Amino acid sequence: MFLLFANMVYSEMRPSAQDLGHFYSSNKQSVVAEIQKVLEPWAACLPPKAVLAGMGYPVPYQSILGHKRSSVWILPASQGGVPGGCLAHETLLPLADQSLDAAFLIHYLEFCSAKEALQELWRVLVPEGALLAVVPNQYSPASHLGRTPFAQGITFSASKMRFLLEEAGFTVHHCTPLLFLSWRSLRIFPGVLALHACKRLYRPVPSEGIPLPTPVPSCI
Repeated sequence: MFLLFANMVYSEMRPSAQDLGHFYSSNKQSVVAEIQKVLEPWAACLPPKAVLAGMGYPVPYQSILGHKRSSVWILPASQGGVPGGCLAHETLLPLADQSLDAAFLIHYLEFCSAKEALQELWRVLVPEGALLAVVPNQYSPASHLGRTPFAQGITFSASKMRFLLEEAGFTVHHCTPLLFLSWRSLRIFPGVLALHACKRLYRPVPSEGIPLPTPVPSCI
């Protein structure tokens, strides 16, 4: 119950761009190097002319993603901007339908309605468009008790993220745990999860809320 309450409170406490900048200035080497393990091979597999978006706070990862010819950095309006970044609401992205080949999400889904944000991402990604989402791990103590941006906002389990992605019309390929805690030379309790997914051409139709057809009166 405490963890559920904490998630409800922290979901409104998005760190500012300045806070995130301070966090990475003191932890950049360890955090970026860990996330780079999945980000670098993911980016390398994208087409040479892929249009890529970094969503949330992708600033520390620009050197990894910057080799792509077309890229855009979209930061949530409530977070504040950085030079070269575009401010937007997660459910109203200033992008045309099917205008992105890939999207990298970090410090993003945990501070908004993940369901609605993923639906909007489905709209702007091309069919089979690639998605890499990094989210706080629900089962890591660091996600609830730490003092990092990964300990703020809503947390996710692997099964919960798979459900949200599949409900929004994505196929999940695999989930990679990262940022482990160290204890007596052991790596335990991954702090974040990185999920690789791609957009399906058709989203599932919800079973509820579909209006029944109106009967046509017979002619006499």
